[in-house]
Amino acid sequence: MTVPKSLVRTDNEDNKFVNDSDGCVAVNTVSEVSNDASNPIPVEIVDGTIGANFDLYDEVLAVAGSSTATILTYMVPLGQTLTMRAAEVSGENVAEYTVKVDGVVKAKKRSYWGDFDRTFNLQGVSATAGQTVTIEVNNFRNSTGDFNATLLGVV
Repeated sequence: MTVPKSLVRTDNEDNKFVNDSDGCVAVNTVSEVSNDASNPIPVEIVDGTIGANFDLYDEVLAVAGSSTATILTYMVPLGQTLTMRAAEVSGENVAEYTVKVDGVVKAKKRSYWGDFDRTFNLQGVSATAGQTVTIEVNNFRNSTGDFNATLLGVV
């Protein structure tokens, strides 16, 4: 679902660019833009990413206490790029979750009692053909636990 935005003319050469209500810059393809806030022009803002939606779920069961395990692994196929949007992680114990691309840490979050669900905002993180994305969990408790992850993006 997209929300209409209001565009306001900015002081620039030939009024080629306009600012939306969030301060983002857009190209002015309209022949005339009103400065009058009572007459906004609705505009659909899209992220510009072309490709098919991607989601991958996996889980790991009975992770031993005080140990690390890989929940999810994805290798980007030849000729494709994975543009990540988010990752959802959850588990039964207090833990630390890490998102990596080819072994390089891109994001890390911790869960704690009362809030075992975490969401990673991975906007701007991508993996190219042949690179591997992994989500790992470090189970901080002394008892075993089940953990899961979902990776969301566009390929």
